[in-house]
Amino acid sequence: MNKQKLIEFIIKKLISDRSLVLVGPNDSGKSWFVTNELLPTIEKRNLQAQYIKECDDSFQGINNADIAIIDEVETLIDKDFLEQRHPKERPYYDDKYVGQVNNWFKKLKGINIPAIFIITRNDKEEISYLVKHLNVTDWGQKVTTLPFSRTDK
Repeated sequence: MNKQKLIEFIIKKLISDRSLVLVGPNDSGKSWFVTNELLPTIEKRNLQAQYIKECDDSFQGINNADIAIIDEVETLIDKDFLEQRHPKERPYYDDKYVGQVNNWFKKLKGINIPAIFIITRNDKEEISYLVKHLNVTDWGQKVTTLPFSRTDK
């Protein structure tokens, strides 16, 4: 999907009160796209968006915006899938990290406005798995999951 079509698709979903996940590789331009392309377009439509750089940051006042954008989000929906693909790295996520992620989920559950959640997965099969299986987030929010690649830039 080209950049402009992607922007229009995302905004249409957000306006219809639907949240989205953008999933793509490290350094594919997900954050750049959101901050330099999507946010200005959202603001031109007189919508207020709050961008959170990572889940450890404060979410204070986020529900006062029209749209939330949360970068560096994690999901455990594909944990078993990742462990099967990377058997030498079992457990794929250690207990300390899983605890941290579960704390993020508690914060994310408090978002009650349409949102974009940005997740990183580097392998095409892992991205495809999330696009196919991530319809409801770990914190209970229904989402549309979209793959993101450099060509979307």
